[in-house]
Amino acid sequence: MKKSLCNNHFDKSKFKKFHILTGLVLGLSTFSGTFTAFAEGFYTVKVSIDDGKEYEFKTSKKSVSKFLAYEDIDIFPEDTLNVDKNELIDEDMSIKINRAHTVKVYIDSNTFIYRAINMNVADLLKRENITLSDKDIISVPLNTNINKDMEIKINRAENIKFIIDGEKEVPFIVNNATIGEALKQFTDESGLNLYLDKGQSLAKDIKNNDVIKVSSFKEEIKTVQEQIPFDTKTVENNNVLEGTTNIKNEGENGIKEITIKEVYADDELHSKEIIEEKIIKEPVTKLVEVGTKKPTPKIVEKKAPVDKKVSLQTKTNSNYNKNANTIKTEKGTFVVNNKLTMKSTAYTASAGGKKPTDPGYGVTASGLKAKKGVVAVDTSIIPFGTELYIEGYGHAIAGDTGNSIKGHKVDVFLDTHQEAIRYGVRNVDVYVLGKEITQ
Repeated sequence: MKKSLCNNHFDKSKFKKFHILTGLVLGLSTFSGTFTAFAEGFYTVKVSIDDGKEYEFKTSKKSVSKFLAYEDIDIFPEDTLNVDKNELIDEDMSIKINRAHTVKVYIDSNTFIYRAINMNVADLLKRENITLSDKDIISVPLNTNINKDMEIKINRAENIKFIIDGEKEVPFIVNNATIGEALKQFTDESGLNLYLDKGQSLAKDIKNNDVIKVSSFKEEIKTVQEQIPFDTKTVENNNVLEGTTNIKNEGENGIKEITIKEVYADDELHSKEIIEEKIIKEPVTKLVEVGTKKPTPKIVEKKAPVDKKVSLQTKTNSNYNKNANTIKTEKGTFVVNNKLTMKSTAYTASAGGKKPTDPGYGVTASGLKAKKGVVAVDTSIIPFGTELYIEGYGHAIAGDTGNSIKGHKVDVFLDTHQEAIRYGVRNVDVYVLGKEITQ
C-alpha cells in the first residue's frame, strides 16, 4: 500500500530490503575497500508525518525528491514539507511531512473532494473558484479553519422570474423557499404591492428557473363623512319645581370626515384601511335642566272634561288623609304633591296589535317593561318616572305614552285583554306622590 494512502505508516518491505542490503554491504566491506566506500555513500534520513512517529532510513539517493520517490512516499501538491524537494540529502536529515486534510464539498446534489491545509473555508473556495451569491446558504462560516474530514454543504439559490401584470419581467434570486415566501421577499425588497395570479399555489416549493405570475394591487382613496352623536348633560336647579324639566340647549350631532384606502385585487375589495380621521364639526351637548325644588303641600283639583258618551262616577278614596295631605298605598305612606282628576282607560302588552315576536313587544316608551303598575300619561303634565297612586288601581309609575293619551288622561296596564275590557273608561283621582313618610 502506498504511503499516500496510509499517511504515517510505511511499507515494511522497504525496511527489510534496506536491512538486507545494508548487511550485505557491511559483510563485504571486510574484504573489499570498494564496498566500504559504497557503504559510506549511504545517509541516515529521519521522516515523520503529521508530527507522528519518526522513522529512520538509510539511503544513497542524492535529493529529497528521489528519496521520497524511491521509498514510495507520495507528496500531494497540498501537502507541506519542511525542506525543498530539490534539496540534497545530507547526513541525519529530518524530513517532516504535514498531510493536507481531505475536505468534502457538497453543492446541491454534487459532491467534490479537495485537499487543503493551513487555510480557512473562504480561502479554499477562492482557490477552487467556487463563488457564492448573497442568497447561497453554506453550512459553516467562511472564517472556519479547514480541519480533518471536514464537510461543507452549499445550497445554491434559485434563479427565478416574476412576470408583473402580464408584461414586465423581473429576475429574482431566492433560496429554499415556497412561492409565497419568494413573493414576500420580492415585495419587501422591491416595495411593490403584488398578489399571486390565480392557478398558482403559495405553498409550492420554488425550483430553479421558475416563472411566477403576479399582478399589482389597485388602490383607491375615498373620503366619507359620519355623524358624531351628541352627549346629553343633566343639571339640577333648586329654583325650579321638582318634576319639571327644561331643555336649555338642544343637542346637535357633529361631523367626522374619514379618509379610507381601499385595496382591490381582480376588482374585488381585498382590504380597507383608515388612513386619516378629521372632525369637521364638533357635536353640541344637549343641556337638560331638572327641577329639584320641593312644592308646598297643597291640593289642586282639576276636573277632566266629561265624555258625554260614557257615564262616569267618582268615588272618595278612603286612603287619602286630606288634613295631613298624605295617602296610604300598598308600598307605604307618601306625601301628596298634587291631586288630579283624570279620565282613565286600560291597555295590555298586545295593545296596537303587537305580537310577542314583534320588535318592541312588551317594552314601554321609557324603556321600562310593560307590566302591572306602569301607566301611560301625557309627559307634558306628568313626566316619566313620576310615582303615582291611582284610585281603584294602586301604586304606579309614569313610564309610557300613547297617541291618544293627551291632557288629563291616564292609561293603566292590565295583564289580560278581558281585564282591560272590564276596566272600561272611568274618572279617577290621581295622586302625585312625594316623599315617603317613615312610620
